[in-house]
Amino acid sequence: MPQAPPAAGTNVTITSSNPAALLVAPGNVAGSGSITILVPQGLLQFAVFVQGLASSGSVSLSVSTDAGDSGTGTVTLTPSAFVLIGSGGLPKPTFATSQGLNTNFLLYAAQLDASFNFVQPQQLAGGLSATVSLNSSNTNVGTIVPAQLTFNGGDEYGTVQFNALGSGTTTISMTSPTGFSAPLRPPVR
Repeated sequence: MPQAPPAAGTNVTITSSNPAALLVAPGNVAGSGSITILVPQGLLQFAVFVQGLASSGSVSLSVSTDAGDSGTGTVTLTPSAFVLIGSGGLPKPTFATSQGLNTNFLLYAAQLDASFNFVQPQQLAGGLSATVSLNSSNTNVGTIVPAQLTFNGGDEYGTVQFNALGSGTTTISMTSPTGFSAPLRPPVR
């Protein structure tokens, strides 16, 4: 905001040019095409959440105040996915373990680039929930616990565990919920 709001505060309205592709919210709650926030006196900055509903394109956000100030910005939309992250904080294409040991992984909601490569973790949009199913191709070698992990709006990650039961090789795969992409990275082996 160019100047501090008056004693009574200032209403700031933020509007998406395409609510089918991008919503706005005052916090991590279900978004809408337009929101109005009363900004109290003395506050020069505030945060809003934008929630992408499409995996490509761009959407304009218009901002206006009841004091007559206005502006426009552009949000570029990218694909979202769920990604298994191992030790070191990076997607883990392979790992080795020993029988009887348990290995923890974090399953993150993630932003991908236009080529479906992992960019960064992100929170699941407010008002949404998504369940990710995980599977070990050879349950004699190991299992995944839990086999399903549910994310609710605001969740960024959950923990899953690979329980090594025997020798051999297995592939850990996951089923992406509807509306989410599959990352380009290979599955965890």
